[in-house]
This record gives sequence, structure tokens and C-alpha cells, in this order.
Amino acid sequence: MTQNQQESQSELDETDETSETSVLLLSQVSEFFPGNSTSEKVRVTAKTLRARDNPERETSSQRRLTGRRRKTRYKFAVYVVYIILLLTHLGSFVLNAVFYWWCLYKDRSSIVKCSNFTLYENPLVVDSVWAASKVPIGLLATIWITKTDTYRGMRYVWKTMKSVPRFWSLLLLLVFSCVYSINEIVTGLLTQENPSVHFFIFELLEKVVLFPLPCLLNCTKAPREYLFRIEYYLYTATLVILVTDNMFETVASSLLGAFKLATIPNSESDHATLINLVLMIANAAYRKVLWDFYWLKLWKGDRNLFGTVYPSLPLS
Repeated sequence: MTQNQQESQSELDETDETSETSVLLLSQVSEFFPGNSTSEKVRVTAKTLRARDNPERETSSQRRLTGRRRKTRYKFAVYVVYIILLLTHLGSFVLNAVFYWWCLYKDRSSIVKCSNFTLYENPLVVDSVWAASKVPIGLLATIWITKTDTYRGMRYVWKTMKSVPRFWSLLLLLVFSCVYSINEIVTGLLTQENPSVHFFIFELLEKVVLFPLPCLLNCTKAPREYLFRIEYYLYTATLVILVTDNMFETVASSLLGAFKLATIPNSESDHATLINLVLMIANAAYRKVLWDFYWLKLWKGDRNLFGTVYPSLPLS
């Protein structure tokens, strides 16, 4: 071995010793600064020095970092889509509320026979968009709840809900409400007199898709409020929209039922009309139950709202 090779080998040995010494010193220093930025920088520097001597470890760290970045981009895209859906639903809700108010108060007619509305074009299309936007919102909200830390599985949800009478009452009201929507769809398709068929189709899908949502919300804790935590704000915004929607549906169904009852002559009150009126009342009752539940969930996020005395949920 020549003199130059000996000098190069000695330099490499000194570099390795220096690297090991640096790692040891940095790890010791980090113990005296727990929980602050200095400690974090020390740990990052120590990991960098270790990774320089271990290429395989560096590759695995890069893979984990790439996976975290990909997951962050995916979550960001989902948040953007969800916010767009919420804004679309909110805008269509405002326009739809104006349409309902005009028909019932100004035109003194039902939604189907309201023909003098001129504030904006295609109000029934906006009505359908309002109902359709609730379907993806409900799907994304349900999937998000199953990914939270306090979700304990469908077996726990079923075990909690099956012994609660209010759950079975809600399920019975859901059946009557779905029968009401199916009746409106079939009547509209057969008689061609109901232009709101698309609305009732989307409403039927919304009822089926969103039914597991109150059951999951009842068995999971609400996310904690932290600064700049988008999950908490989206959770709160979703509950506010659900409260507003079901309150509006309750009032609208009640007014439509009262209007229909007042405008039916005694000679035309056949069995089909009376059954449809009873189903409309059941639909209003179903919306009223959901309205109460989401309102209480907005303020009592850690409570079992289907219980009698609202006991606190157990920690997962």
C-alpha cells in the first residue's frame, strides 16, 4: 500500500469516527431540549448523518416521505372536492328556498303547479341539483367517519343501536318516507303531471345513502377544535348544512301537507289521496327527527343522542 492510499484510508477512518461522534453528541444534546424546534433540528441532522452511512435506510426514508406527500396531496384534493360540493349545495339551497317561498306564499300554489315564478330560470333543475348534491356529500362524510380514530367498527355501531327504540322508530319513518318518494316518482312517470320526478329520485337516493350517517355519528366522538384543523371546520359545516336542510324539509313538507289538505274537496278525497297525505306527514316526521339529532350533535358531539339521558361515549 502506497503512502497516498494510507493517507486516504486514514482520512476515511477519521470521517467515520467524526460522523459517529457527531451522531452521539447530537442525540445526547437532543435529550436536553425535548419538545422544541432545536431538538427537532438535532434529530433531523442525526438522521441525515446516519442515512449517509446507510443508503438502504435513506431509500426507505425517502419512500415513506414520498408516501406521506402522496397521501397529503390526496387528502387535499378530497377536501377541495368536498368544499366545492358544500358550496354548490349551499347555493342551490338558497335559490330553492326562494322558489318554495314564492310558490307557497306569493303564488298560493304547490311546487308542482307553480308557473308564475320568474326570479330565475329552471327552478326545478336547481331543486334537483340541491337534492343530488347531498348524495356525494353523504358518501364522503360516511367514508371520512370510518377513517377517524374514534370509529370502532360496524359491529360496535350495530351493537349500540340495535337495543335503542329510537333507532327502530327512525328506521320505520325512513321506510314510510321512502314509500312517499317512490309514490311520487311512480305517479309522475305514469301521469306525466309531476315535473319534479328527478328531485324525488335524488331525494330517494339521499335518504338511503345518508341513513347510516346518524348511526355512525352517534357512535363516534366529534373531532376536537384545533387551530387550522380543516377536519373540524368541515365537520361543523356539514352538521350546519344537515340541520338547515332537514329543518327546511320539515317546514316545507308540513306546509305542503297542510296546503294539500285544505285544497282537497270532500268529494275527491279518495283513499289514494289520503294515503299520500299520510305518507307526506311521515316524511315530515322523519325530517324532524333528523333535524333534532343533527342539532343536538352540533352541540353535544360526545353524547349518545339516541339514548334516553345522553350518556357520554366510551373512549376508543
